[in-house]
Amino acid sequence: PGARCRDIDQAVRQQLLDQGYPTYPHHTGHGIGVIGHEAPRVTPHSDERLQAGMVIMLEPGIYYPGETGVRLEHAVLVTASGPEILTPYDLNIP
Repeated sequence: PGARCRDIDQAVRQQLLDQGYPTYPHHTGHGIGVIGHEAPRVTPHSDERLQAGMVIMLEPGIYYPGETGVRLEHAVLVTASGPEILTPYDLNIP
């Protein structure tokens, strides 16, 4: 809790760049609750801060224009002690 959405966006984008993947043109994530897409928005310019009890969807993408792309999502619960991934599937690419 307390993390700024833009800092999360930057960290996710940097991790992909560090692994040699190109950046993506869309947001990194959004809140989910009563509706499918709601605040907070995890974007490069968002000053919103996460609060305990929020659930956000993190959905970065890897795209190679004109070839292919993939976008995987994780649902993350913000708890008082940190994030809890609610969709624990393996994202490792062999």
